[in-house]
Amino acid sequence: MSTSNMITEEMVRKYNKSELLDFLRKEKNSLELDEDDLEIIRREKINGRNFLKVNVDRLIYHGMKLGPAMTLIEFANDIKECKVQRKILSNKIPSNI
Repeated sequence: MSTSNMITEEMVRKYNKSELLDFLRKEKNSLELDEDDLEIIRREKINGRNFLKVNVDRLIYHGMKLGPAMTLIEFANDIKECKVQRKILSNKIPSNI
């Protein structure tokens, strides 16, 4: 796996509040997040640095349900462990051409 395709902790740490929300919105379907989950992130003004430090209990305290909270923390941990790949949109050329 090429490191240039990875979402790194350093990249996410630099996200401001709106960049983090945009990033999470792109991942919304695969993470099974609803808009109300993202609204908590927005309302609590969480940026990339905060996102990597937050825990399940804090998210629940601010109104997130257990499932999405656990999913987000697992996702943040995956980012810290370099297990998250960037979604690359490319036009693939069929091999039979």
